[in-house]
Amino acid sequence: MAIVRCRENFEKALPRIPYIGGDQNSMTPTLILGAIVIPLLKELLQKGIKTRVIGEFFHNFVLFQIRAIPKFLGKIYGRYYLSTLKQNYFKKMCKWSQENPFSFSWSAEFIPCIKKEFHYGLKFTQCGWVEMFKDHGMEALMPYMCLGYWAAWNIM
Repeated sequence: MAIVRCRENFEKALPRIPYIGGDQNSMTPTLILGAIVIPLLKELLQKGIKTRVIGEFFHNFVLFQIRAIPKFLGKIYGRYYLSTLKQNYFKKMCKWSQENPFSFSWSAEFIPCIKKEFHYGLKFTQCGWVEMFKDHGMEALMPYMCLGYWAAWNIM
């Protein structure tokens, strides 16, 4: 049964989750999520399902989660994301990420607002999911994983 194999593969993958700083690194839960997603995606690949179809599935899964959030909460979350408080958090996180020694972690640069053309940005130069997906031979799926989470910004 596929779900049993997914669970078995997840249990095998758990010890392979690299340490990236624990609670100090706000991306630790995201890396754990990757370890949860990988066995499911591997199962779909082994069933002969094409990478693009799997990517669309993941994207639609994320959209489904996002659309379940009431719009007013999305707007509140959006305001928080644009707040000085959140920007200061991202500045601190980016500085820490550039200094951290963990190879499977994320590294990003904070891009401040320029001439009010945008609020701010994060330029990622390293991604823990990319490293983890490479480690599992699944890097072909990475563009879809990133695209899936891009959808989250539409609610804000």
